[in-house]
Amino acid sequence: MPKSEIKKLKDEINRLRKLIIKDELTGVLNRRGIKEKFETLFKETLYLQGKHKSKRKIEIENISVIFIDIDDFKKINDAFGHAAGDKVLKVAVAVFKKKIRGIDLLGRIGGEEFVVVLAGATENEAYE
Repeated sequence: MPKSEIKKLKDEINRLRKLIIKDELTGVLNRRGIKEKFETLFKETLYLQGKHKSKRKIEIENISVIFIDIDDFKKINDAFGHAAGDKVLKVAVAVFKKKIRGIDLLGRIGGEEFVVVLAGATENEAYE
């Protein structure tokens, strides 16, 4: 198989992979994506707590997880329609992204439910 064909196949695999781990509406990780990324991060953190050296540039010893639920979201959809509800979700994601660091994970795990995984953040740092 020519190298150009292999590259096309790899590109297509990457494109499909993104489709199965990203939320179509908001562009953040979906339930599957956040689960996969969190499991990897958690395993690396446990490995480091065993005092092993990591190949990562940043060693993570703590993980904080925040669950966010938009209150009365159904009322927004019922009163203003699903297009308005979709807009609320997109705006919420934009706000969340401004508040988290590049190393953190953001995912939509349900209709109006989100999770933020703060890599390396202690409980007190997560409150901030």
